[in-house]
Amino acid sequence: MLSGEIPPQLGNCTAMEILGLASCRLSGSIPRELTNLKSLSMLNLQRNQLAGVLPEEVIAGCRGLQVLSAADNLLEGEIPPAIGGLMGLQTLNLANNSFSGLVPPELGKMTD
Repeated sequence: MLSGEIPPQLGNCTAMEILGLASCRLSGSIPRELTNLKSLSMLNLQRNQLAGVLPEEVIAGCRGLQVLSAADNLLEGEIPPAIGGLMGLQTLNLANNSFSGLVPPELGKMTD
């Protein structure tokens, strides 16, 4: 089983389409270098100990995401409005974190 922090060098894997790191005992923050993963369709970070914010620039950079799961972590701050720009998003799971503020109205503008 993996543990420790998500290596920022994963951002160099620009052809990666699926990044599944669920239940790996990961800690620390989500590296902003994941912004470079333009081909990513699935990002699964659930059931770890990730802390800090869900970086807006990572969401905005991964425009092709269909699945985004960061449930069961220690994430805080506001839910990034950029999620509303993920037009192909089919699954969003951010449960069991410590997000604050309102659900961004941009999420209500998503269409099929």
